[in-house]
Amino acid sequence: MSKSSQGESRPIRLRCGVVFTAGFARHLREFFHGGQATHPEKVPAIAYVKFADGARKGEEWWSLRWESAAAFSESEVFDEAGVPIGLSRQTQRGLGSKYVDFVDGRIIVG
Repeated sequence: MSKSSQGESRPIRLRCGVVFTAGFARHLREFFHGGQATHPEKVPAIAYVKFADGARKGEEWWSLRWESAAAFSESEVFDEAGVPIGLSRQTQRGLGSKYVDFVDGRIIVG
């Protein structure tokens, strides 16, 4: 991965295997610190689905949003530089061989 303008270049691998680029980690910190006061007892959470069949087969959908911390088990909450993030087991499996990046104001899963 290429170096960002702030000198960050190393991807971050969570204990579940999901990889965040430095750009996404920076976006996550900004998201967290910008909304933490208005979302008490919630954590940023990534939801990811790749449709396996039906009319949407092969399509992917993801979002970053605030969810209740109580909705996640201990194994579904990760700490990235002091920022908690919730990843359901389904999301962990779906993102297991992918990375999450943030480029030009958009979350990219690749």
